[in-house]
Amino acid sequence: DAYYIFGGYCSTPWRNQPANSGDSNSFVFSLLPRFRNYFTPFGEGGRSYAYLCTEPKGNAKKGLGFGGDNYKTFRIWLDEDLFGKSYVNAEDRTFEKGYLLDHYIKKLRVQHLEVWGLGSEHYIQSQEVLRQTEIAQYETPLNVLKFLIASRASGTRMRDWRGKARS
Repeated sequence: DAYYIFGGYCSTPWRNQPANSGDSNSFVFSLLPRFRNYFTPFGEGGRSYAYLCTEPKGNAKKGLGFGGDNYKTFRIWLDEDLFGKSYVNAEDRTFEKGYLLDHYIKKLRVQHLEVWGLGSEHYIQSQEVLRQTEIAQYETPLNVLKFLIASRASGTRMRDWRGKARS
């Protein structure tokens, strides 16, 4: 199996709704196996730059997309079912024509997904609050797990909830 790294850049804040985000500064790109980028043709093409919807209404799809034509087809589509309905196209009405991946690849088998965010100080602070909340949720179970591993490794006998020694 060959590995590919590709994606899209949305130049405006994302909106989680069945509507487009982005503007003519948005683009799609491929990093591996070859670097390629496709922009919006100046003054031409559609305006379906980027799409994110987790709660669709009507005919809207649930997923993440770049390019396309009025929420029907996309240049890159990551469906809520990453392994079943995600795909890539060589052309759409928004970005320049060209293959992001090898010409025979249409369906995607996503093995790793990264989402990066860059933004103003307000967004960075909001992300830090969210990150600290997530850390707090996992910190206690992680400490318990570390204790259990350390106890087993040192030969210390574990005690159950009543304080009785266990092996």
